Parts: sequence; structure tokens; C-alpha cells
Amino acid sequence: MKLEWLRSQIGLVTPGTALLGLSIRDNIAYGRDTTMDQIEEAAKIAHVHTFISSLDKGYETQVGRAGLALTEEQKIRLSIARAVLLNPSILSLDEVLGGLHFEVKGLFGRLWISSCWDAQQ
Repeated sequence: MKLEWLRSQIGLVTPGTALLGLSIRDNIAYGRDTTMDQIEEAAKIAHVHTFISSLDKGYETQVGRAGLALTEEQKIRLSIARAVLLNPSILSLDEVLGGLHFEVKGLFGRLWISSCWDAQQ
């Protein structure tokens, strides 16, 4: 088993994930060649699309030090969208669920159960 292949199968979201001083779109894409539809779908899965769409510049809104200040939960959701965009076999949320509201924690739990169920079918 090659280490590069193994790493490509894992999406990792860690506490305190830094956002770059770029647009929300670029932060989710994180240097990958992706379509806007893929970015929006990842944002929908991470439940951050509605928030992004409510911003004047939407996905083109600048974040980071010189841009829009985001709450910790919004940063976590953007980081989850970034990881989801990889379509990993394994998604490790490495203690980030503590920074999400109770309803969102339940949602991610249901998504996990649903994905496990789908994998068995």
C-alpha cells in the first residue's frame, strides 16, 4: 500500500484550520482544479452554502486576515467543505464537532450513519 494513495483516501478537518486571505471559493477549492458546482455541492454538504449565498459577494467574499471575520463555526464548516470536496473514503473531524451547534452535530451523526448504511448496500 502506498502512503500517497492512503493519504488521498482521508479527508482531515482539524481544530483551528487556517483560512487563507482569499475568496471563500478559493478557500474551499484549496488549489484544486474544481468546478463551481462541485464547490457549491461541498458547501451544501457542510451546511455553509446558505450562509455564503447570503453574503453580498457570495463565494467571491474575501476571508482571512484582510477579509470578512468569520465565527469559529463558520470556519469549521468551510474546512469541512474543503475536506468533502476531496470525496474521501474516510472523513476525520478530529475534535471539530465541539465547535458546532447541537443541531449540526446531530446532522453529521446522521450523515455518518447514512453513509455507513449506503456502503453496506
